[in-house]
Amino acid sequence: MKITIVVDNEAENGLKKEWGFACLVESNEKVLFDTGASTEVLAHNAEKLGIKPQAIDKLVISHDHWDHTGGLNWALQNKELEVYILGSFSSQLKQKLSGFKVIEVKGLTEISKDIYASGPIESADKYRLYEQALLLKTANGVVIITGCAHPGLEKIIEKAKQLGNVQAIIGGFHGFDKLEALYGIELIAPCHCTVRKKEIEKMFANKVKKCKAGLTLEF
Repeated sequence: MKITIVVDNEAENGLKKEWGFACLVESNEKVLFDTGASTEVLAHNAEKLGIKPQAIDKLVISHDHWDHTGGLNWALQNKELEVYILGSFSSQLKQKLSGFKVIEVKGLTEISKDIYASGPIESADKYRLYEQALLLKTANGVVIITGCAHPGLEKIIEKAKQLGNVQAIIGGFHGFDKLEALYGIELIAPCHCTVRKKEIEKMFANKVKKCKAGLTLEF
């Protein structure tokens, strides 16, 4: 499986950066996870990376915050797109997806061969935000891709363990501070909104991969 970071707060030369996140998983099918904060940046980076909306089979949205849904119009140029959302998403977002094949994920669901949507994971704070992660089952373990990890990265890791040992974790970690939960994970790529990025990079120096738009990883 190949993972390409398409939108992030940092970017390689020639790509644009913004406060947002999107990545593409390529296996038997191409699965886009989140769409960044704007159509402009997603479209620019996708073109530079040779990614066309018509080539994407499925879109998974982690949660319906603007910095993960802002580039939705770019993806929706593909009228055959399957979109995986949560029932808790806003009526405005659901209306925008009218006419598309929309699947509301209610639990751990295989959406393509060895690619799973975690289903809703609830945050423990007063906002009761629901978010889903993308889980990839590989020969060497499970690769987790998160949008913002609002529910807590440790909860997402526990969910992923239903599929096997966690090999890698990539994406936004938000305010996650239970860093001991990362012990034993071979590759860590904190992206986007990770508050303790520098602390994680120092603590797991030999395991951290610096995240930026244009980064590719293969598993």
